[in-house]
Amino acid sequence: MPPPSAPDPREPRALSARERAILDRIEHDLDASAPELAREMARPLQPSSGPRTAPPPRGLVEGGFLVVSVFLVLAAAGLVPGVVWALLGVVGAMVVVPWLMLRAFEKLERSERHRSDSDDPPA
Repeated sequence: MPPPSAPDPREPRALSARERAILDRIEHDLDASAPELAREMARPLQPSSGPRTAPPPRGLVEGGFLVVSVFLVLAAAGLVPGVVWALLGVVGAMVVVPWLMLRAFEKLERSERHRSDSDDPPA
């Protein structure tokens, strides 16, 4: 006869008699103190009423933010002097260019790591 297999750690273990008795007492106390809550908890979950709509595509949301941003920049362009725009451009370049370089190097590193993983022979 084969030995019993070890229980899977992802499976819930069975409750002991002591644990079942404790849960029964809790259930009895809940029934006595708040019967409405006990009935509500005993009912199965109902799906939300009304039709569920899918969220909008991510590209559509990002495009909307881009349009709003461009509109705000163009609206503010008449109110802000050119010197301020030049300063914003310099500061923006100091942030955007290093960020783009970092992203490019991260992508290059990931592709090299993926390529080296796929080149290794299976063990």
